Formats: sequence, C-alpha cells, structure tokens
Amino acid sequence: MKTIKIKKRNINEKIRVAYFSSDFNEHPVAHTVVELFELHDKNQFTTYGFSYGKNDKSIYRKRIENALDHFFDVQMYADKDIATLAQNLKIDIAIDLGGYTAKNRIKIFSYQAAPIQISYLGFLGTLCHEKIDYIFADEILIPREH
Repeated sequence: MKTIKIKKRNINEKIRVAYFSSDFNEHPVAHTVVELFELHDKNQFTTYGFSYGKNDKSIYRKRIENALDHFFDVQMYADKDIATLAQNLKIDIAIDLGGYTAKNRIKIFSYQAAPIQISYLGFLGTLCHEKIDYIFADEILIPREH
C-alpha cells in the first residue's frame, strides 16, 4: 500500500477527510461507501460529507449522516462556496465520488477544496482533471501496464 504524501497539509489534530457527492441517497454509490464511512478510524480521522444531491430520507442517507462526523447539505451552494467552506474547515483530503457523471460538481475541485484532492468510484476511466492529485483504482480500471 502506498502512502499519500500531503503537499501543504493543514495542521489538524486528526486528518480531515471530506467526501463530495450527489449520491448520498438510495443510489449504488451510497450502497458502496456507507460501510467505508462507518469503519473509518475515528482516532485518526475526522470525516465530513458534502451532499449536493436530493435528501430522499432513505436508510442510506441516514446511515451516511450518522457515520460521518460532520455532514453538510450544500445542494443550494455555488461550487466556489462549497470549496471555500471546505477550505475554512481545513479539510486535508477532499474525495470526489462522482467523476464526470450526471449531477457532478467537479468544478468544486478547481477551487482547491483541499491540499490533496482524490477521485474515487464515480466514472474514473475518463476523469482527467488538472486539480485531481490521485485516483483510487484497481487493475480493471487501470491495467498494470498503464
């Protein structure tokens, strides 16, 4: 497993990780990440959710809200305002869960929401964004020879 080196890390007691998505509701993304959120080591991480999708009041939405330390419904915010909120919260790592899918808000990352910006899960195969530092991928998405 590789260690991620943080460029200009904020000085926080714990690492602040924020997840950004329009799919914190009855959606395959929520089905995939809810347990990940529930299993975060709270001794090492403070977790944040930035939701810009509909609150469907589903069990998945409730589980995600409960699993994360802080949850923000930002669907009515402008992209720049969401990035500014993340900066003010001193987020260390911002993770986009949508990529270039419907309802994406990838422009948030153009405003540098955090010193380290990562894309995970949502349509990674075509994501080529100059402000995304890393992607979480497997050998299916990115074969070893690439």
